[in-house]
Formats: sequence, C-alpha cells, structure tokens
Amino acid sequence: MSTTAGAFSETTLLNIRAMAKARMMDERTKLNFVAQTEAAQIIPKVMTANLGELKRSDKNYTIEISWPNNCAIVSGECEPCATGGPQLSTNTQTYSLTHCVSAPFSHSGHVTIDNDFSAQEIIADGILSADKVNSENLVHIFLDFLNTNAGVANWNPGGEIGTVVGNQVQITAANFNIAAVGYMMKVLQYDRIAVNNNISGNQLFNAYQNVNFTNGIIPAGVGTTERVNTFPILFDLFNFNAAGYNDRIFSLGMGSIAFVSKSYYGMTPTSVGSDTVVWSEPSRFFPGAVLEIWDHISCDEDLINHDFNVKIRYEFIVNPAGCDEDSNGIIQFVQV
Repeated sequence: MSTTAGAFSETTLLNIRAMAKARMMDERTKLNFVAQTEAAQIIPKVMTANLGELKRSDKNYTIEISWPNNCAIVSGECEPCATGGPQLSTNTQTYSLTHCVSAPFSHSGHVTIDNDFSAQEIIADGILSADKVNSENLVHIFLDFLNTNAGVANWNPGGEIGTVVGNQVQITAANFNIAAVGYMMKVLQYDRIAVNNNISGNQLFNAYQNVNFTNGIIPAGVGTTERVNTFPILFDLFNFNAAGYNDRIFSLGMGSIAFVSKSYYGMTPTSVGSDTVVWSEPSRFFPGAVLEIWDHISCDEDLINHDFNVKIRYEFIVNPAGCDEDSNGIIQFVQV
C-alpha cells in the first residue's frame, strides 16, 4: 500500500470513492450532485469509431481514432468470373487532446476539525460537484461543436416548410410544430441519416409531452403518438437554454462524431513530486469522460490542507471522411 506526502494513501482514495457512492445512493443528498447532461447521452448511441490508446511516448495526449470506410463500393453490370474490388479500409487519423475543462476546489483541515463531517466526506462532495459542473460545461461545448460543424442538407427542392440556408435547415415559427416531423424525416432520409438520434431543448418539448399525456391526441389533430415514436427526441432543457440553442433540434447520423477523453494516470494514486498525487476515474455524468484528479497536499499548524483540481481532457471530432462530402451526418433544424 503506497502512501504519498504522508497524508494520502490508496485506502484514503477507496474511502473517498465509497463515500461518493453512498452520496449518490441517497435520494435526498444526491439532488445536490445530479448533473443535467441529457444531450450527452446521444454520443454513445451514434459513436462507431474505434478509439486507440494514448501514445505513451508523446506527452501531448496523442491518440489514433479509426472509422470503418467502405465508401468506394459501387454496383454495376455483372462480369463473368469477376471478383474483388475496392479495398476496404479505415479512416484512421491521429489527434491530440488539446482541450480541457477543470474545476478546482480546496479543503482545509481547520474546517472539519470541530464538526461531525470527516475530511474524506467533504472531499467526496467536492469531487462530485466538480464532476457535475465539468460535465454540464462539456454539454455546452458539445452543442457549440454541433452548431459549428453541422453539414449542409441535400434536400432543398423548394415548396417545403423549410429552407436550407448555409448549414441550417430553417423553419418558420408558424411551421415549427409537431406537423414538421414529416418534413424533418424527409430531410434526414435524403441525407441517409437515421431519424432516431435527435436532441432538443425547448423545441417541440410541449408538443411531445402533450402527446404522451393525452393518449396521442393533440389539439387540432395535428399529430399522434405514432408520429412522435418515429422521431424520438432526447430533451435537454437546461443546457440548450444555457447555451443559447432553444431555437433548434440537432440530428446526428451513426458514426458522424466521436468523443474521446483520456488520462495518462490510472485509478491508483500516483506521486508527482513530494506533495502532489494524481489519479483518474470515470465521470459519473458525462458518458466516456475521464476525470483526472490532482491533489496538492500541504501542512498548516499540524493540519492537512488539500488543493484539488478536477480536469477532463477531451476532444470532439467529426468523422473526417464520410461517404458524402456534402453531408457529414450532422443536421440542425432552426426556427426563424
């Protein structure tokens, strides 16, 4: 059993993790730590990329990411005895994890010396809170990423309720209701995008809730439960509003994006110098994110102080070579 700086051991870390788990099992207490990250739940649903391990010789957090590539296969007339064709491959590229969010906090031994809470309980709360705010920050960044990297929809024949303007499919407020679902499905299907990976904030929220709670009957008869079921939406009111995207719905194709988060450090505390330890653990709130937790330990009047920084090193990546160069699998429907 290793001990670092005379104040932090693997046993200490296990106790902190156990206390964090207990906090999340308490229905009342966990309300303080529940993160709003519904939009992020779409990421594992659409990811098909193979994430490699960090290149240990490169301290820039370099990683290889691969997507299957079978775009060159074509159909033609049969030829006698002909076999073979375009070589199957993978779109493999090397990326550096250049982005990072962090949430620092501190704990002084003077705080817990005269109350019923242990230092490990307070630190467990701090790590949970840091994970929560980092995760919610990542969702905002994810929505910005989708807005920036949305592709250009191919379906724009005129005479429809929507118009393609740049990388937006714009629909007027009068038409952006549940009756627009058929049009949106048409746009996605023309771009070969499955219609079941959609995220929204306020857009269509009330209409979908009305369907769910009125047995499929909507005022004026403009929609049914069947229509809603064919175009499922993950609603994230909190983050779409906070990030300024309440006017739109994002639709993602399979394999269109990847999210990668890695740390060089394992789940066992590692000494960095004489007074700092670092370890990693999975985020409880953002799928695929890895927390990298730094703890600088110091002594103050025979009491131990901890200065923490909880980091998530990450990258959001668009599939670099889909089969259709014009449609990268990300479509945004925007109310105008």
